[in-house]
Amino acid sequence: MCSNRVCAARLSLDRRHLLLVCAYMPYEGDDSKTDEFANQLAIVESIVEGNLDCHVIVGGDLKVDFSRKWCHTEMLSGFCDSHGLRPAVGHMNGTVDYTYHSNTNRFNIIDHFLLYGVLYETVVKQVEVLHEVDNISDHDPLLLQLHLQESFLSSVDKIYTPRVSWAKASQEDVRNYCTVLSNMLHNICVPTDSILCANPQCRES
Repeated sequence: MCSNRVCAARLSLDRRHLLLVCAYMPYEGDDSKTDEFANQLAIVESIVEGNLDCHVIVGGDLKVDFSRKWCHTEMLSGFCDSHGLRPAVGHMNGTVDYTYHSNTNRFNIIDHFLLYGVLYETVVKQVEVLHEVDNISDHDPLLLQLHLQESFLSSVDKIYTPRVSWAKASQEDVRNYCTVLSNMLHNICVPTDSILCANPQCRES
């Protein structure tokens, strides 16, 4: 899978490996942007699943603020949950207030490092954002400091568990899923008493 938004590097130390993935995700807008976000997320997922012997760090301008209940936020949160990734900005050693600003009236954290749980819990030394006066970009650089020891890289064995990847699902896949789900729901036999609420306590309430 080719992408001009995603690149990755594999760092090998003896028999231990670290996968670094950099992503530049599209901003949430119309359906085409959501499809593009899903496609790029599927590419990241494919890279991660192709390197199951690695500990993973995903970083970049992900265009997602985890405090917003947006569609892309739910997609990225689901991806993180599926792969055991945690945003570094939430770490106890983090001091990130914002990474993006629009003029002086909008501030968000949309640049991230996502780390495997074992990395998040054992090697994060500091997470900070650099607000520098000579930076003319509306993004401020996010700095992640890790205290790496050779021993942590062998502390967790990765086992691939097959699961549904909604990021890779086409519209036809979703329609087929809805059809099967609808048929299964129609086949459920619901007792008449439940529908009529025959329980006296139920009627009183």
